[in-house]
Amino acid sequence: MAIANGAQTARGDAFILAIWLGMTVTALAAESTPKAPPELVALPSGHYVGTAEGKDGSREVSLSIEQGRPGGAFKGTLRTNDRAPCDIDFPITGEIRPDGGVHIDSKEAVDRGCVFGVELKLAGSELSGFIVAGNGPQKVVLRKR
Repeated sequence: MAIANGAQTARGDAFILAIWLGMTVTALAAESTPKAPPELVALPSGHYVGTAEGKDGSREVSLSIEQGRPGGAFKGTLRTNDRAPCDIDFPITGEIRPDGGVHIDSKEAVDRGCVFGVELKLAGSELSGFIVAGNGPQKVVLRKR
């Protein structure tokens, strides 16, 4: 009878070990399963206005988003109301990242030496961040109209 009890104990231990290993493998598999990235939302279309503050004072800035798309990409125009040749509406393209960061590019603005980069953060209906312009970095805050 002692051998039978020992065999039952060994089977019971093996069963418990199998369950424990199964749970461990399941837990490890769950941890290694790639998580879906947060869904990107479109930047709300419309007109954003505000000011840019730099070393040479402040100026009005306007950003018009014409085609915000799911996935984060958008098109529009940017106007910095700076001196000529930078006093025009520049066509822009951009993207909103999952963290709410907004990156804007304008080849024409770079070619003219007016705006070299725009990095903003979306919070509600406000965009804030920096414009790197020909006259240095400028802190900008834009609100949706």
